[in-house]
Amino acid sequence: MKQLNISQAIQEGWKGTKANFWMLAGFMALFFVLGWLESMGTAARLVFNVVSWILTAVLMMVSLRIVRGGNRHLDGLGDLPLGPGKILQYFVVNLVTGLIVIGGLLLLVVPGIYWALKYQYAPLLALDQDLSVGEALKRSAELTDGVKWGFVTFLIYAIGIGLLGLLALVVGVIPAGLTVHLAWIWLFEDLKRQDPAGSRG
Repeated sequence: MKQLNISQAIQEGWKGTKANFWMLAGFMALFFVLGWLESMGTAARLVFNVVSWILTAVLMMVSLRIVRGGNRHLDGLGDLPLGPGKILQYFVVNLVTGLIVIGGLLLLVVPGIYWALKYQYAPLLALDQDLSVGEALKRSAELTDGVKWGFVTFLIYAIGIGLLGLLALVVGVIPAGLTVHLAWIWLFEDLKRQDPAGSRG
């Protein structure tokens, strides 16, 4: 029986955030700049969107490396296993998952929430394990089977951590968000360890 180890995930997320804060904060700064440039209505908005997708994929792979390294300090990015094909696949699976969730929300709301929980790891699986759309959706469904309500609890914790970050002179939102992000990645790795179907990566 799988369990969602939320408390440990948050502890590990905070550990990884402290050890790699400035590098991760640099990613956040880049996202902020890209968002600001896109909001200016520039003709290069498509370019900024593409760069944002690439940056998101890089952040996901860096986060996986941090978690897999025990949330210790990461000495540089090294040779990240990323290429145009992987990034494109990540984009496609993200798009398909988003459409599924939006479709569910438009139907009766509840199916959208259910599918968001069920398929939340599909894009990450496509990026990490070179899975097709169908394979990534299926694998995410396997990983989250039996622990969807646990992720609702995790979301409540995440909101609480975000509020604490706001109270910490607002700037605390950055480490709070990074902690939640790495905790979510840690849960992904932990569920793979628990899942009887095994894992490719």
